[in-house]
Amino acid sequence: MDRYSPSACTAHRRVFVAYCVVKRLLLALPEPLCRVFVHTILPCARLLLHRRQRTAVLNIMQSMPGTDARAAGEIARRALETVTWTFVSALRLLHRPALLLRRVRVPDEVVRTLNELHAGRRPILIVTAHLGNWELFAQWLVLRGYPVAAIVRRMSNPLIDRDVNAVRERLGGTVFREHEVSRIGAWLRDGGIVYLLMDQHIAAGSVRVDFLGRPAFTTPFVTMMHKRFGARVLPDVCVRRGAVWVVETSGEFIPEYTGDLRGDLQRNTERLNGILGAFIRRYPDQWLWLHNRWKDK
Repeated sequence: MDRYSPSACTAHRRVFVAYCVVKRLLLALPEPLCRVFVHTILPCARLLLHRRQRTAVLNIMQSMPGTDARAAGEIARRALETVTWTFVSALRLLHRPALLLRRVRVPDEVVRTLNELHAGRRPILIVTAHLGNWELFAQWLVLRGYPVAAIVRRMSNPLIDRDVNAVRERLGGTVFREHEVSRIGAWLRDGGIVYLLMDQHIAAGSVRVDFLGRPAFTTPFVTMMHKRFGARVLPDVCVRRGAVWVVETSGEFIPEYTGDLRGDLQRNTERLNGILGAFIRRYPDQWLWLHNRWKDK
Protein backbone atom coordinates (compact mmCIF):
# COMPACT_ATOMS: atom_id res chain seq x y z
CA MET A 1 0.00 0.00 0.00
CA ASP A 2 1.29 3.48 -0.94
CA ARG A 3 1.91 5.34 2.33
CA TYR A 4 0.32 8.47 0.80
CA SER A 5 -2.75 6.83 -0.77
CA PRO A 6 -6.16 7.88 0.68
CA SER A 7 -6.63 4.57 2.50
CA ALA A 8 -3.08 4.70 3.90
CA CYS A 9 -3.54 8.30 5.05
CA THR A 10 -6.73 7.33 6.87
CA ALA A 11 -4.97 4.42 8.57
CA HIS A 12 -2.04 6.68 9.50
CA ARG A 13 -4.41 9.21 11.09
CA ARG A 14 -6.14 6.53 13.16
CA VAL A 15 -2.85 5.13 14.42
CA PHE A 16 -1.60 8.65 15.14
CA VAL A 17 -4.68 9.45 17.23
CA ALA A 18 -4.10 6.28 19.29
CA TYR A 19 -0.41 7.19 19.61
CA CYS A 20 -1.30 10.68 20.87
CA VAL A 21 -3.72 9.28 23.46
CA VAL A 22 -1.12 6.83 24.80
CA LYS A 23 1.57 9.52 24.72
CA ARG A 24 -0.52 11.93 26.81
CA LEU A 25 -1.36 9.17 29.25
CA LEU A 26 2.30 8.20 29.71
CA LEU A 27 3.35 11.82 30.19
CA ALA A 28 0.60 12.44 32.74
CA LEU A 29 1.04 9.33 34.89
CA PRO A 30 3.58 9.27 37.74
CA GLU A 31 6.46 6.88 37.10
CA PRO A 32 5.24 4.05 39.40
CA LEU A 33 1.91 3.97 37.57
CA CYS A 34 3.74 4.05 34.24
CA ARG A 35 5.59 0.92 35.26
CA VAL A 36 2.30 -0.73 36.22
CA PHE A 37 0.88 0.29 32.83
CA VAL A 38 3.86 -1.21 30.98
CA HIS A 39 3.63 -4.51 32.89
CA THR A 40 -0.12 -4.59 32.19
CA ILE A 41 0.24 -4.20 28.43
CA LEU A 42 3.22 -6.55 28.04
CA PRO A 43 1.11 -9.75 27.76
CA CYS A 44 -0.92 -8.10 24.99
CA ALA A 45 2.29 -6.96 23.28
CA ARG A 46 3.67 -10.50 23.38
CA LEU A 47 0.46 -11.81 21.86
CA LEU A 48 0.42 -9.21 19.08
CA LEU A 49 4.13 -9.69 18.41
CA HIS A 50 4.21 -13.49 18.66
CA ARG A 51 5.86 -13.86 15.24
CA ARG A 52 8.45 -11.25 16.14
CA GLN A 53 9.04 -13.05 19.42
CA ARG A 54 9.75 -16.26 17.53
CA THR A 55 12.18 -14.32 15.35
CA ALA A 56 13.84 -12.99 18.50
CA VAL A 57 14.27 -16.49 19.97
CA LEU A 58 15.84 -17.78 16.74
CA ASN A 59 18.12 -14.74 16.51
CA ILE A 60 19.30 -15.26 20.09
CA MET A 61 19.98 -18.98 19.62
CA GLN A 62 21.94 -18.37 16.42
CA SER A 63 23.89 -15.40 17.80
CA MET A 64 24.73 -16.86 21.21
CA PRO A 65 26.05 -20.43 20.78
CA GLY A 66 25.04 -22.77 23.58
CA THR A 67 21.80 -20.92 24.35
CA ASP A 68 18.87 -23.35 24.24
CA ALA A 69 15.29 -22.47 23.31
CA ARG A 70 14.16 -22.03 26.91
CA ALA A 71 17.00 -19.65 27.80
CA ALA A 72 16.55 -17.77 24.53
CA GLY A 73 12.83 -17.43 25.24
CA GLU A 74 13.59 -15.91 28.65
CA ILE A 75 16.07 -13.45 27.11
CA ALA A 76 13.49 -12.52 24.47
CA ARG A 77 10.85 -12.00 27.16
CA ARG A 78 13.11 -9.69 29.19
CA ALA A 79 14.29 -7.90 26.04
CA LEU A 80 10.71 -7.02 25.06
CA GLU A 81 10.12 -5.64 28.54
CA THR A 82 13.33 -3.59 28.38
CA VAL A 83 12.61 -2.25 24.90
CA THR A 84 9.07 -1.27 25.92
CA TRP A 85 10.40 0.61 28.93
CA THR A 86 13.10 2.14 26.71
CA PHE A 87 10.46 3.80 24.54
CA VAL A 88 8.35 4.86 27.52
CA SER A 89 11.28 6.30 29.47
CA ALA A 90 12.68 8.06 26.39
CA LEU A 91 9.30 9.69 25.77
CA ARG A 92 8.98 10.83 29.37
CA LEU A 93 12.57 12.01 29.85
CA LEU A 94 12.69 13.94 26.58
CA HIS A 95 9.90 16.05 28.07
CA ARG A 96 11.76 16.34 31.40
CA PRO A 97 15.31 17.43 30.49
CA ALA A 98 16.46 18.12 34.06
CA LEU A 99 15.47 14.58 35.07
CA LEU A 100 17.13 13.18 31.95
CA LEU A 101 20.45 14.74 32.99
CA ARG A 102 20.16 13.07 36.39
CA ARG A 103 19.16 9.66 35.05
CA VAL A 104 21.91 9.34 32.41
CA ARG A 105 25.39 8.67 33.83
CA VAL A 106 28.37 9.35 31.56
CA PRO A 107 31.90 8.29 32.64
CA ASP A 108 34.53 10.99 33.09
CA GLU A 109 36.72 9.43 30.39
CA VAL A 110 33.94 9.86 27.81
CA VAL A 111 33.34 13.47 28.85
CA ARG A 112 37.07 14.27 28.71
CA THR A 113 37.41 12.80 25.23
CA LEU A 114 34.37 14.69 23.97
CA ASN A 115 35.58 17.96 25.48
CA GLU A 116 39.07 17.62 24.02
CA LEU A 117 37.80 16.81 20.54
CA HIS A 118 35.07 19.44 20.64
CA ALA A 119 37.52 22.12 21.81
CA GLY A 120 39.70 21.31 18.81
CA ARG A 121 36.66 21.36 16.49
CA ARG A 122 37.35 17.77 15.49
CA PRO A 123 34.45 15.96 13.81
CA ILE A 124 33.12 13.04 15.86
CA LEU A 125 31.13 9.94 14.94
CA ILE A 126 29.41 8.29 17.90
CA VAL A 127 28.57 4.74 16.84
CA THR A 128 25.96 2.88 18.84
CA ALA A 129 23.26 0.20 18.59
CA HIS A 130 19.62 -0.43 19.49
CA LEU A 131 20.83 -1.45 22.93
CA GLY A 132 19.62 -0.03 26.23
CA ASN A 133 18.32 3.49 25.55
CA TRP A 134 20.04 4.90 22.48
CA GLU A 135 17.86 8.06 22.45
CA LEU A 136 18.88 9.28 25.89
CA PHE A 137 22.63 9.57 25.35
CA ALA A 138 22.08 11.64 22.19
CA GLN A 139 19.81 14.02 24.08
CA TRP A 140 22.19 14.14 27.05
CA LEU A 141 24.86 15.38 24.63
CA VAL A 142 22.49 18.01 23.25
CA LEU A 143 21.56 19.23 26.73
CA ARG A 144 25.26 19.50 27.62
CA GLY A 145 25.77 21.85 24.68
CA TYR A 146 27.43 19.57 22.14
CA PRO A 147 26.45 20.07 18.46
CA VAL A 148 24.77 16.72 17.81
CA ALA A 149 23.00 15.47 14.69
CA ALA A 150 21.39 12.03 14.67
CA ILE A 151 20.97 9.98 11.50
CA VAL A 152 17.47 8.49 11.60
CA ARG A 153 15.32 6.37 9.33
CA ARG A 154 11.90 7.45 8.20
CA MET A 155 9.09 5.73 10.12
CA SER A 156 6.28 4.02 8.23
CA ASN A 157 3.71 6.43 9.72
CA PRO A 158 4.63 9.98 8.55
CA LEU A 159 2.55 11.64 11.28
CA ILE A 160 4.32 9.79 14.08
CA ASP A 161 7.64 10.33 12.29
CA ARG A 162 7.07 14.10 12.27
CA ASP A 163 6.06 14.17 15.93
CA VAL A 164 9.00 12.05 17.12
CA ASN A 165 11.53 14.14 15.21
CA ALA A 166 9.98 17.35 16.55
CA VAL A 167 10.57 16.01 20.07
CA ARG A 168 14.15 15.11 19.15
CA GLU A 169 14.81 18.61 17.82
CA ARG A 170 12.93 20.50 20.52
CA LEU A 171 15.89 20.28 22.90
CA GLY A 172 18.29 21.61 20.27
CA GLY A 173 19.45 18.54 18.36
CA THR A 174 19.45 18.06 14.59
CA VAL A 175 18.04 15.16 12.57
CA PHE A 176 19.42 13.91 9.25
CA ARG A 177 18.06 11.17 6.99
CA GLU A 178 20.51 8.50 5.90
CA HIS A 179 20.55 9.78 2.29
CA GLU A 180 21.52 13.36 3.23
CA VAL A 181 25.23 12.71 2.79
CA SER A 182 26.14 16.27 1.76
CA ARG A 183 24.48 17.77 4.84
CA ILE A 184 26.12 15.18 7.09
CA GLY A 185 29.50 15.95 5.52
CA ALA A 186 29.03 19.69 6.05
CA TRP A 187 28.11 19.05 9.68
CA LEU A 188 31.30 17.04 10.22
CA ARG A 189 33.44 19.64 8.44
CA ASP A 190 32.14 22.22 10.91
CA GLY A 191 33.31 20.07 13.83
CA GLY A 192 29.93 18.58 14.70
CA ILE A 193 29.02 15.24 16.27
CA VAL A 194 27.08 12.69 14.22
CA TYR A 195 25.19 10.03 16.19
CA LEU A 196 24.69 6.80 14.24
CA LEU A 197 22.91 3.51 14.93
CA MET A 198 24.95 0.98 13.00
CA ASP A 199 23.12 -2.28 13.77
CA GLN A 200 20.53 -1.89 10.99
CA HIS A 201 20.04 -3.71 7.70
CA ILE A 202 21.25 -1.53 4.84
CA ALA A 203 20.71 -2.53 1.22
CA ALA A 204 22.20 0.24 -0.94
CA GLY A 205 25.95 0.76 -0.67
CA SER A 206 26.42 -1.82 2.08
CA VAL A 207 29.11 -4.40 2.71
CA ARG A 208 28.30 -7.94 3.87
CA VAL A 209 30.32 -8.69 6.98
CA ASP A 210 30.03 -10.70 10.17
CA PHE A 211 27.64 -9.50 12.86
CA LEU A 212 27.07 -11.74 15.88
CA GLY A 213 28.34 -14.76 13.98
CA ARG A 214 26.36 -14.33 10.76
CA PRO A 215 26.86 -12.27 7.58
CA ALA A 216 24.83 -9.06 7.64
CA PHE A 217 24.57 -6.16 5.19
CA THR A 218 26.05 -3.19 7.06
CA THR A 219 26.77 0.42 6.21
CA PRO A 220 30.48 1.28 5.69
CA PHE A 221 29.58 4.93 6.37
CA VAL A 222 31.79 5.24 9.46
CA THR A 223 35.00 4.27 7.67
CA MET A 224 34.10 6.48 4.71
CA MET A 225 33.54 9.52 6.93
CA HIS A 226 36.73 8.85 8.86
CA LYS A 227 38.75 8.62 5.66
CA ARG A 228 37.20 11.71 4.09
CA PHE A 229 36.89 14.07 7.06
CA GLY A 230 39.21 12.60 9.68
CA ALA A 231 36.23 12.06 11.99
CA ARG A 232 37.11 10.46 15.32
CA VAL A 233 35.08 7.32 15.97
CA LEU A 234 33.68 6.61 19.44
CA PRO A 235 31.66 3.37 19.92
CA ASP A 236 29.41 3.88 22.95
CA VAL A 237 26.22 2.36 24.33
CA CYS A 238 23.74 3.55 26.96
CA VAL A 239 22.56 0.59 29.04
CA ARG A 240 20.00 0.31 31.80
CA ARG A 241 21.07 -0.28 35.39
CA GLY A 242 18.09 -0.15 37.69
CA ALA A 243 16.53 3.31 37.56
CA VAL A 244 19.42 4.93 35.68
CA TRP A 245 21.10 4.62 32.29
CA VAL A 246 24.87 4.30 32.12
CA VAL A 247 27.05 5.03 29.10
CA GLU A 248 29.76 2.46 28.38
CA THR A 249 32.58 2.91 25.89
CA SER A 250 35.12 0.65 24.22
CA GLY A 251 37.50 3.57 23.71
CA GLU A 252 38.26 5.33 20.45
CA PHE A 253 38.07 3.17 17.32
CA ILE A 254 40.90 3.76 14.84
CA PRO A 255 40.24 2.45 11.31
CA GLU A 256 43.10 0.70 9.52
CA TYR A 257 43.94 1.24 5.85
CA THR A 258 45.92 -0.91 3.42
CA GLY A 259 45.27 0.85 0.11
CA ASP A 260 42.53 -1.61 -0.86
CA LEU A 261 39.44 0.58 -0.41
CA ARG A 262 36.83 -2.18 -0.71
CA GLY A 263 38.77 -4.45 1.61
CA ASP A 264 39.35 -1.63 4.10
CA LEU A 265 35.64 -0.81 4.20
CA GLN A 266 34.82 -4.46 4.88
CA ARG A 267 37.49 -5.02 7.52
CA ASN A 268 36.81 -1.83 9.48
CA THR A 269 33.05 -2.30 9.31
CA GLU A 270 33.41 -5.86 10.60
CA ARG A 271 35.66 -4.65 13.42
CA LEU A 272 32.99 -2.15 14.48
CA ASN A 273 30.34 -4.87 14.27
CA GLY A 274 32.52 -6.94 16.58
CA ILE A 275 32.64 -4.13 19.15
CA LEU A 276 28.87 -3.62 19.08
CA GLY A 277 28.32 -7.39 19.12
CA ALA A 278 30.41 -7.68 22.29
CA PHE A 279 28.20 -5.09 23.99
CA ILE A 280 25.07 -6.95 22.86
CA ARG A 281 26.34 -10.28 24.17
CA ARG A 282 27.16 -8.59 27.48
CA TYR A 283 23.60 -7.22 27.74
CA PRO A 284 21.50 -9.59 25.59
CA ASP A 285 18.24 -8.69 27.34
CA GLN A 286 18.62 -5.04 26.28
CA TRP A 287 18.96 -5.43 22.50
CA LEU A 288 16.21 -5.23 19.89
CA TRP A 289 16.17 -8.90 18.87
CA LEU A 290 12.70 -8.51 17.37
CA HIS A 291 13.87 -7.12 14.03
CA ASN A 292 15.36 -9.22 11.24
CA ARG A 293 18.91 -7.89 11.19
CA TRP A 294 20.12 -10.60 8.80
CA LYS A 295 17.87 -9.98 5.80
CA ASP A 296 18.84 -10.99 2.28
CA LYS A 297 19.64 -7.98 0.17
